[in-house]
Amino acid sequence: MTHKWLSQTQSPTRLPEFYTLTKIHKKTPVERPISGSRGQTERISSFEDYLLQPIAKKQESYIKDSTDFINFIENTPIPDNAILARLDVCSLYTNIPQEEGIKVICSHYEQHYEPNLPIPVNYLKELMRLILKENSFKFNDKHYLQIHGIAMGTKMAVAFSIIFMAHLETKLLSNSPYKPLVWKRFIDDVFSVWTLTEEEITKFVDFANNFHNTIKFTCET
Repeated sequence: MTHKWLSQTQSPTRLPEFYTLTKIHKKTPVERPISGSRGQTERISSFEDYLLQPIAKKQESYIKDSTDFINFIENTPIPDNAILARLDVCSLYTNIPQEEGIKVICSHYEQHYEPNLPIPVNYLKELMRLILKENSFKFNDKHYLQIHGIAMGTKMAVAFSIIFMAHLETKLLSNSPYKPLVWKRFIDDVFSVWTLTEEEITKFVDFANNFHNTIKFTCET
């Protein structure tokens, strides 16, 4: 059944085109690059997304959408002296190292599904590698190949990124001398609550920005 579904012809498959979406919720609107949609690996990426979504939703920091966030806030006591801080992961999708991301996802996949893996982990790994490496797109009638990170338009991008960040932030928060009271994340946007000083929060951000080679944060309090 899986092979039959994966081998079905898309209607139509084409070389993905690069375009941008404006982040209108930002104080200074910026463009979000999109590529990888309706490409040659889209059906494989949909299958990977099907396998990864249950893992993403199990992560402690996971926020599904605005309704989920509101429900969380309404049921979470926040001290009067707490400081609220929003952290943003800078260009998350393009800054996830591909091989590191694959390794992290495979580890979480085995932990989540064992002993009954839907597909062998080496199959999962090679399918992810195919999606990440065959990530070509067109812009202004020229062809390009994205060699860093994951394309935002491919189906598995969100779940892949959520799981990778959950793994990274678990290590980050464990190693940091500065601990948040609350840490919740919607993909690349972190809501945090602190009972520390603003100076200590700044030191945490500095620590976080030296924790990983490519994953960096900005912070607003």
